[in-house]
Amino acid sequence: MIYDLLIDNANIVTPDGTTRGALVVHEGRVVSLVADGRLPEAKEIVDAQGHYLLPGMVDIHVHFREPGQEYKATYASESTAAAVGGVTSICDMPNNGDQAVVSVDRLAAKAAVAARSSRVDFGLYAYLVGDTVDQLRALRDAGVIGLKWDMSLAGTAVGPEAWLPTAATALPAFQAAAALGMTIGIHAEDRPTVSRQVAELKAAGRQDAAAHLASRPAAVEVTALRQAIDLARASGVHLHVHHLSSGAGLELIRAAKREGLRVTSETIPPYLFLDSSDYERLGVLMKIHPAVKDPEDREALWRGVLDGSIECIATDHAPHTAEEKRRPVWDASPGAIGVQTSLTLMLTEVAGGRLSLERCVELMAANPARIHGLYPRKGAIVPGADADLVLVDLEGVATIRNEDMLTPNRLTPFDGTAVRGTPRRTWLRGQLIARDGMPVGEAAGRRLWPESGAVTTPPAPRDGWSPNQ
Repeated sequence: MIYDLLIDNANIVTPDGTTRGALVVHEGRVVSLVADGRLPEAKEIVDAQGHYLLPGMVDIHVHFREPGQEYKATYASESTAAAVGGVTSICDMPNNGDQAVVSVDRLAAKAAVAARSSRVDFGLYAYLVGDTVDQLRALRDAGVIGLKWDMSLAGTAVGPEAWLPTAATALPAFQAAAALGMTIGIHAEDRPTVSRQVAELKAAGRQDAAAHLASRPAAVEVTALRQAIDLARASGVHLHVHHLSSGAGLELIRAAKREGLRVTSETIPPYLFLDSSDYERLGVLMKIHPAVKDPEDREALWRGVLDGSIECIATDHAPHTAEEKRRPVWDASPGAIGVQTSLTLMLTEVAGGRLSLERCVELMAANPARIHGLYPRKGAIVPGADADLVLVDLEGVATIRNEDMLTPNRLTPFDGTAVRGTPRRTWLRGQLIARDGMPVGEAAGRRLWPESGAVTTPPAPRDGWSPNQ
């Protein structure tokens, strides 16, 4: 038999460890790993030159802006940045201006837009606006990847006749989601506390960038997390905490795990590589929700990443125009781009010895895929999996630069950061989609649906944290 693709002379990172050999791909799927012996014939043979072959990264928290906010970014632009950065699957948040995903019709419309122009596979969230099993079953059956509850907007309208519940009114929605086996992802910031803090700081005349952190201290996240964990306890739902930003928040999640609750979490590179000392240097580019916090929070989050109490690295990739980002602090749009740079930032920590390559893959590919019912089709190099692959040069050095960003918003908070460990090639289902910082071929992304029978529980890493600690 003549196979489609053979990637030879690679260090292949699998769930069982790293093996030197060749990977055989046919009809978009991984066929086998050949560690020794005669290699099969293939239409295309790639010499990996000893570089490391990883599963494509799975970023479960992005804002690709289309439809509804195309002036900021599009599926074509953001998925191109993702592909170049080694990300082959994304899960897109529901908030896009007046086109927010609050219904099956809105979900279908967004899926149609993404299918026309995405270079990577995509899953779609909907807002948590239904509170009955029938309402949420319709979204589940339509293929929604998860439900998003933005607690910083609790009680506000997010679409026609669609309101985000408050903590006091959310239990029926949590119970309905639990009954259907759906995941609720939360933005954990308490809206009343934020509103009060902002009003007081404005009245005091604060206009410096660090005022953003003062308006959203760790207590804002902790208050929201307590409320959400109480709802998870009462309902039994799988609660996923998006963009965890504080050490105090992490301790609440650890306590929930010890109690036996199904609570998972992600953090993002700005919380791991920046802290409150950077507000003066970066100004309003540091404005992210939740706010980047203090050095001790950054170190606590790193401990959680390393010991397994934080399961995932995502990006909260959130493009805005340069004009929107450069406004005064209270008016500047919150968010930072990240899909093009997240992997190389984490590989720099691998090269420096802080993080193992296998753990990096767990955090950025395997565990995110597990949480949303996509594993092992996504997030692992195993026979039968989609051949979503990224070849990385762990010795490759580069500098992150605004001008190299492929999203229309070229303002990254990591401009000027030296990195070591660079993506060289990216494949989606065996088709090359990026090479050496540039896209290749046409858009071929497909929609992701949670799969029945998929592995959905991330394991604790070897020698890592356990709920008994």
